[in-house]
Amino acid sequence: MLSPLRKLWEIFLPISMPCQAVLVVSLVLPFFPWLLLRCVPWLVLQSFKIFLLFSEIIVQFLCFFEYRIAGVIRQSKRKPPGGVYAFGDFLATVIRSLQSITRRAERVHTKLSAIPWTLRPKILYALPLVILPIWFSRPHLGNSILSTAIDSSVSWWCSLESRIMTGEWKPSNLSCRYPSSSPKWDTPFKSQEYEYKRRIQEYTGRIKFNSNDIKAYYERGDSYLSIEEPESAFKDYTNSIRIDSKFSPGYVGRGNIYRLKGDKDAALRQYSTAIKFALNSPSAYVARGDTYLEMNNNSAAFSDYSIAIKIDSKYASGYVGRGNVYQRAGDKEAALGEYKKSIQIAPNYASAYVRLGNLYYQNFENREAAIKEYERGVAILQKHGEVQQYNEALRALTALSNYKIYVVQDGESLSKIAKNYGVSMQEIISANRETFPSLVNNPDNIETGWKLKIPQ
Repeated sequence: MLSPLRKLWEIFLPISMPCQAVLVVSLVLPFFPWLLLRCVPWLVLQSFKIFLLFSEIIVQFLCFFEYRIAGVIRQSKRKPPGGVYAFGDFLATVIRSLQSITRRAERVHTKLSAIPWTLRPKILYALPLVILPIWFSRPHLGNSILSTAIDSSVSWWCSLESRIMTGEWKPSNLSCRYPSSSPKWDTPFKSQEYEYKRRIQEYTGRIKFNSNDIKAYYERGDSYLSIEEPESAFKDYTNSIRIDSKFSPGYVGRGNIYRLKGDKDAALRQYSTAIKFALNSPSAYVARGDTYLEMNNNSAAFSDYSIAIKIDSKYASGYVGRGNVYQRAGDKEAALGEYKKSIQIAPNYASAYVRLGNLYYQNFENREAAIKEYERGVAILQKHGEVQQYNEALRALTALSNYKIYVVQDGESLSKIAKNYGVSMQEIISANRETFPSLVNNPDNIETGWKLKIPQ
């Protein structure tokens, strides 16, 4: 029953609140009379008729049972007790009452069927618009009774959506944080969130069937981590290790959570244990390399990235890691080669595009090229539901893309334009070097009519 409704509701997922509520209520409102006065009463009537039918069957059986008992007593040349006849009379009365109630229910249904199935007064179609002023007034209401009522209605709406999408009546802590605060996950990621939650339900079912399903524990841990529930994820990774103390991915998962919490030493121990039990695991080496890099141990990080590449020459994360080390060391050409190698191996690896964009901006001072790479990375991150990385990359892209267009006037110099806008000449060159390559070598040789991007 929920599957068709889920498909239908997915259309509304990308729509942010309160527009989503306004649209859904507006579409359903015209059919309220049909739903409340025809559909619901019909369902109640059919359920009631089924109940009455079963009740009548039971009473008829009791009547038959009473008749048989009375017959057996008569055959023994005795007179049935008065209570037997009284019980028979009571059952007969019950049957007549049930039949009378059924006829009355039918008459009620006939009357309700005459009610129009659409909302007649067209002015009522504007009722959903009341949601908008209520919504936008919420932040100014403080902790009043009205604000509590609004929050409860929002929680109810989010629970309804969760029920349709996952079968669980529970508001999301990620995308249902309004109106008092903005959602933690943007609306494009809501379908991804519900997909993770459905996976968790699936893995939970597998674990109930087989409490030693190590893969189910590990994958459920990944899903919990994806919806930002690290404590639940840690428990599942630990359970996978409990089942098999040499299960390397479980240690990597626990290491990721320690690293997320900022405990890098504990993370290193987990990654090292994972490597001990799986010497040919490139993911464990890259994860440990990332931790070393965060601890400014560049040589150890580079060593781990190189081992990962040696194990698997097409492991794109290893090349990105080495590129990060080269960029940190100031060797921009070597970093550029590593990032491009990673993209060549894995064209949909978003982190490579993001790091390449950072390299173009920070080291090559090429703002336009950086924007292009960031745009590619952001698109992939959004498609794959990588929320945290997406938000970070989007902030960087927004900052890089924020500029004004200035048309060069006769006799102006780049230094004068830069001074007027309070930016450096190099920032203007970085933003325009692909459109006007001559700026790199001769920045003051600008021509009247050029449309320059001025970073903000």
